[in-house]
Amino acid sequence: MQATTIFSMCSEQILLNGPGTRDPRKGFAGSHSKALPSSANLTALAIFTDQLGLNTEPVVPMLRPFLHGPDAHAGNPDAARYSHYYELADRLFQRVDRGAAEIAVLPWDWNRVRDNPALVRPARRFIRENAAAGLRTLVFSVSDPEAALREPQTILFRTSLIGRKLRADEHAMPAWGVFVPGLSRQNLSLRSFEPTPTVGFCGASYRSGFREPNWFRRNFRPWRCQYERVLPKKPGLRAHVIDRLRKASGIKTNIVERERFLAGALQKGELNLDAYVIARHEYVQNLLASDYALCVRGGGNFSFRLYEALQLGRIPLFINTDCVLPWPEHIPWRSLCVWVEQAELDGLEETLLAHHRRLGRGGFEDQQRQCRAVWEDYLSPSGFFTTLRAWLQERGHCRNRPKT
Repeated sequence: MQATTIFSMCSEQILLNGPGTRDPRKGFAGSHSKALPSSANLTALAIFTDQLGLNTEPVVPMLRPFLHGPDAHAGNPDAARYSHYYELADRLFQRVDRGAAEIAVLPWDWNRVRDNPALVRPARRFIRENAAAGLRTLVFSVSDPEAALREPQTILFRTSLIGRKLRADEHAMPAWGVFVPGLSRQNLSLRSFEPTPTVGFCGASYRSGFREPNWFRRNFRPWRCQYERVLPKKPGLRAHVIDRLRKASGIKTNIVERERFLAGALQKGELNLDAYVIARHEYVQNLLASDYALCVRGGGNFSFRLYEALQLGRIPLFINTDCVLPWPEHIPWRSLCVWVEQAELDGLEETLLAHHRRLGRGGFEDQQRQCRAVWEDYLSPSGFFTTLRAWLQERGHCRNRPKT
């Protein structure tokens, strides 16, 4: 089946129903989230960046509107994920030379830098020259490894973080994967409340609890999920939680277990687009057909599914493995999700059922809208970079702009 046909089928499942959502800043009892900054009230932040002589390298999402044109992969239904940010970028950021900048931005993902010797030297020189000019450098990393960035005057935003090892210059950012266009908090497809909640999951769940030694972790961490299959009869964390949910009374499961990441659509770094779109369609349908989305870490200590569930207005059943999540000063994560600590998995079923009963019909629908609203305002590319723009100045990370 052609990719465009599958994409059309997927879009047709987004039913237009339900009233608009309440402001997420007012929707959580007892939350202390700060007001969301508005892009209309901000002056463009002066940023310095450069391709550093390597024009073939893909740049980080923040810089795509300034260093190359929109994503245009024919047939890829996720190609429009940054479209709204492209429209907004010039109001948030202005590209200038180093002398006029308030902050600098490294153009490449840090994980690509550390894995490519050709990038390491120019990247470090770029950061250190910025520091010598009194300019801090923003660095981004969307990847599994959690290796430290030991460069002067940097602020690192990354997806994979471990709370107990968090450094002062590290902060969490969302992961942008599957994107479903045409949705908003006003036209969200809502699940109706049923006394028995349905928990969905569609993805890889390796059935091994292989505990690697330190030398193994250092050398093979990026491929850790594959190596967990060494002991196929012993479930890993995802499989363990799935097995608990399947056995739980009072809970329905909507679970599709895969043997490979992206259902095998990604092989040796090459994406089979037709296979991906089919797998993506099944993935989105699984989320739409579930009340709660099981979100638990994979190879890195974060979950793409967490952000994709929020985008679709589904309530995450979040298994916390000492994760660090974006914008904790704005988002009351423990109220937004069904929050279960890894050490408290014995009470997983009771926690979920108690949360579901407490919500009731009205609360259940309202929380779905709040999930979407939080994604739009804080976690979508446009929401994240709008918040980042204000956060940098609030925290004093920006150099004073020279007077002209």
